[in-house]
Amino acid sequence: MAMDFDMVVIGGGAAGLTAAGISASLGAKTAIIEESRLGGDCTWTGCVPSKALLKAAGIANTFRTAGRYGLKASEPQIDFSTVMDRVHEIQNAVYEDADAPPVYQKMGITVIEGKSQFISPRQVEVLGQGGGRRQLASRFFVIATGGRPVIPPVEGLSETPYLTSETIFTISKLPARMIVLGAGPIGIEMAQAFRRLGSEVVVLDAQDRILPRDDAELTSLLLERLAGEGIHFLLGSGVRRVDSAMGSIRVAYRAASSSSEATLEGDTLLVAAGRRPNLDGLGLEAGKPGRNRRGPPLPNLGGQHFCLRRCDGALPVYAHVGAHGQSGRHQRAAPRANENGHRQRSLVYFH
Repeated sequence: MAMDFDMVVIGGGAAGLTAAGISASLGAKTAIIEESRLGGDCTWTGCVPSKALLKAAGIANTFRTAGRYGLKASEPQIDFSTVMDRVHEIQNAVYEDADAPPVYQKMGITVIEGKSQFISPRQVEVLGQGGGRRQLASRFFVIATGGRPVIPPVEGLSETPYLTSETIFTISKLPARMIVLGAGPIGIEMAQAFRRLGSEVVVLDAQDRILPRDDAELTSLLLERLAGEGIHFLLGSGVRRVDSAMGSIRVAYRAASSSSEATLEGDTLLVAAGRRPNLDGLGLEAGKPGRNRRGPPLPNLGGQHFCLRRCDGALPVYAHVGAHGQSGRHQRAAPRANENGHRQRSLVYFH
């Protein structure tokens, strides 16, 4: 079979862009396929907007706590829509500087817009936005399709308006009372950001502590700090059902220590219950599926296919370091072993 490319990268997020750049720099004929905009979670729904929002929230908090430095504390005047405009400006600047197709085309990378599906171990079919189809053959494939929010099977949730990490940065009005389902990295980061910007925030999680994959001693210190800022935590509490009426969202829950239900009310619900790999529709069965060492089924072709986090179900780590010729193992963060015993690094940001 004649090969169109040496390497085809499926997914144009941070990991996919980094992989494509390294491939091209080594002289491989490279293509990258992306269904939406290049940049992925990092630019559009994750790293960039969340850190920009946390920075603004941190500045607001500095106003309130200026007394610690011998200055007069004051309540900041916050125009939330202006804050979000700045977040979007930063996203667009990052995109134009580092993610836009011309950046990669100058490297000799072919950028293809469309949805990919394996049709054989060494071929994918790409369905373009206009309905056109094309087939590509490649010696190697990198699956870097990332992940998406997990939506838990909670009674009434599908009929209730809610936000996820993919939609929260599109809002322009500051929530008055935010309920966060999930005390993982996304839930905790957004809880702190919105609390510091002026929202009342309640965080629920069935686990008995926040950030359960992180060091318990450190997360207990963080919990104390966040509670001191006014975030209310209901840990060890299972959500039973949700509903909405007249602009109010109600969450019924039951604490592990209680035999009765209680109800919370708010105007905004953020579902931050984790993430799942984006592997649906890839046609992995056409690639003689095996099992990736970290969990999800992947083509097992003696090394011709590679899956990059987050699409392999592992804890998220940062791909940017790959642009400097380093592997994910060399990131500057404390290593830890996951449930399979693999050492890895991950980061959660606070201000």
